[in-house]
Amino acid sequence: MPIFLYYILKPSNIDISKVKQFAKSQLDSLKSFTKEEILITSTLIGLITLWIFGDYLGINATKTILIGFSILLITGVIPWDDVITNKKAWGIFIWFSTLLMLSDYLVKFGAINWINEEIKYFINDVDKTIVIPVALFLFFYLHYLFVSTTAYVSTLFAPFLIILLNFSIPDKISVMVLAIFAILSGGLTHYTIGTAPGYFSISGVKVQKWCKIGFFISTINILIWLSTCSVWWKLIGWY
Repeated sequence: MPIFLYYILKPSNIDISKVKQFAKSQLDSLKSFTKEEILITSTLIGLITLWIFGDYLGINATKTILIGFSILLITGVIPWDDVITNKKAWGIFIWFSTLLMLSDYLVKFGAINWINEEIKYFINDVDKTIVIPVALFLFFYLHYLFVSTTAYVSTLFAPFLIILLNFSIPDKISVMVLAIFAILSGGLTHYTIGTAPGYFSISGVKVQKWCKIGFFISTINILIWLSTCSVWWKLIGWY
């Protein structure tokens, strides 16, 4: 992928000597760990440990995050004023929780089962060689309409999984294809995955160019992953 990006972006200057010098100067200026840095590092190690062994300890991911956040808040690493004034974080918290609850209740109230039956009715007589590629294409590029992977997967994963299963695609392959597409489609724009805004803000690349590159790279990713995975899944006996 870096090779493709090199020919797309066509950088005029690839001399990284200044970057090396800057990195070295920053490393040389580093002092010993501060109290806050030690607390953050220790908390991070503790969170990773709980994420790995939480099921055995009866602590789920939500409790783990709250424990880590509480530690950083109580110790003063994160000031309370920073918490209450972070509008973007609160906005994400409200909308994500709403979307996740919506997804959960769609299942509880039978909406997903209803969608399943409707899909079976509409695609009953359609050739699967047409429906499957179209469904995968839609699943991938509908990510343009969502501002996060969580909301995107919560809303679209189940209906499109139903489509693939209704055409007798093996369940492992169906889940894996959609999971791969959900990850790869996060690179379409500067907002389709949580980490994208951070990279975009320091990239110096305009929105239009970012989106064009994202679309081009998406086609290459699809070709590489589907061709490679098809061979691998055949070798391990998935179909």
